Amino acid sequence: MDYPLNARQNAATGTVYVTFVIDKSGKVLSPEVLKSVDGYPEFSTEAVRLVSEMPTWKPGTIDDEPVNVRYNLPVRFAF
Repeated sequence: MDYPLNARQNAATGTVYVTFVIDKSGKVLSPEVLKSVDGYPEFSTEAVRLVSEMPTWKPGTIDDEPVNVRYNLPVRFAF
């Protein structure tokens, strides 16, 4: 995680909530911010970057068949 410089200089902390889909092959799709930290849009940018760069996941299954699954992930920024 790259802690945003402006936030670090101001000792800002907070949690960004990101929603995304893990597709049938385990890839992260469509990360979007559900809730950001007021005054620090760079937290949202970094949270989406982190989620976008996650390695391949094990996909969800129904009746042993891979399915797309939506996740909501809190990304905490703290010292």
